[in-house]
Amino acid sequence: MNNNIEVDKVANSILTKLSEWKENANANFVKYAHQIYASKIQNKYSSLLTPCPKGIFLKITDIEYNNDSEYIDLYQELQVNRPNCQGSLFSMLDTSLMPFGVHRVRKLSDNSINLTFSNNDKTFTLANQRLVFWIHSDTSNIKRSLQIFNNLKEKAKLTYYSGSVESCLEVNLELGHPYKQKVNMAIKNNIYDPRLQFIVSIDFSAIKEISFEKLDLELKFNTLSIPEYELTKCFHTNLIPMMNQAVVNIEPFKLDGNDDIYWLKTDSELKYQACELRGLYSNNYLINPSAYRIVYNDNQIGVEFNQIEEYFNTNITGSMYIDYNLDDSLYATDTNLRWYGHNINRYKINAISSIYNHSTSVDEIKIRALISLLSISELTKWTVDMWKHLLAFFDKFAYIKINYLLNKVEIKGKEIVLNFITDDAVIQKWIIFYIHQLKLFISHNVPYLDTKLEVGF
Repeated sequence: MNNNIEVDKVANSILTKLSEWKENANANFVKYAHQIYASKIQNKYSSLLTPCPKGIFLKITDIEYNNDSEYIDLYQELQVNRPNCQGSLFSMLDTSLMPFGVHRVRKLSDNSINLTFSNNDKTFTLANQRLVFWIHSDTSNIKRSLQIFNNLKEKAKLTYYSGSVESCLEVNLELGHPYKQKVNMAIKNNIYDPRLQFIVSIDFSAIKEISFEKLDLELKFNTLSIPEYELTKCFHTNLIPMMNQAVVNIEPFKLDGNDDIYWLKTDSELKYQACELRGLYSNNYLINPSAYRIVYNDNQIGVEFNQIEEYFNTNITGSMYIDYNLDDSLYATDTNLRWYGHNINRYKINAISSIYNHSTSVDEIKIRALISLLSISELTKWTVDMWKHLLAFFDKFAYIKINYLLNKVEIKGKEIVLNFITDDAVIQKWIIFYIHQLKLFISHNVPYLDTKLEVGF
């Protein structure tokens, strides 16, 4: 009898343990399945889940050279220091520095101003035959630069002085900058801090001269409500947006088959969030993305290989896009700044404002809701509430929220008119800028769309 009791105890113990294993296996499978599903979403929409950049607008002044050969590379590193705190920021663009500044801003009329570009030596060369400047105001007054940028006429008058020659020509203004980012990320960042787009370029390769004493540029826009002393603060050369994000190399590892998932790391001592895998290489040859699955989990990126034979025991390298978790004090304008690896004494650098900074985290659930909305590709059937859901998603990042201003949606054939309630001229310009970004987003994410999106007030 006792033997039967002991057998029953052992059997029950085994069954209990098997039940626990089954529950754990089920839980692990559900967790793994969720990781894979979430990873598929992040693979396609990773740029929407990437935090908006934090950083500063760097201004370069007191330039001691007279040509445009000095170059700032994309992701060039800037060391930022405060007492008991340090980190690095990275250039958001690659650009040539202008060998001059905005010497004077004159208000010619209620509809035009004149910018004079010159340096202390009264001589400079522009071998690239391109003039670049920014419309910029500090974080507390973004509306001012928004007002100017969105009112600019795309034709301008350039007067150049070369030797004894004074000549004029009509030029086209190229507005905005095509950052080397994924489309969704660029759209999100533009809505987050529109000043990232307030850059103006002019190509004057139509003229032969490349050496000048000064340049005068007459810009046309409604200046009526802006006094001249404020206009003088809004135009700059040599601004560089510096952010807490960059593409970095991963630590090499050997594909030995010992792990199901290889979690990718960098040699950075700073805390960071891994946002997106940019590519893997085996012995310096690009690995076909079909050979592995990307897994996202807790701010980490891992890879699970489904074809290991070809790459077995080879050294795996690659790069990924990361967001550094820096102390917010490093984005202030009174930090100590120094280019990494450069000891430059031919110009000065200082931060003149911070990139607009507020909490912008987005979870997978919101992305799934966005995907569900975009799957209804017949936009002419969208209700006001559907449009409000789309605006609510981007309002999470936006410098100025507009969701609550949407009043009604009108359908005119293949034209969709979003009507907003506001009499504020600056807010109206912001809404037009905002909806233009949404046009880009929809056309990128809803292929073969034959619908025109417009704004009404």
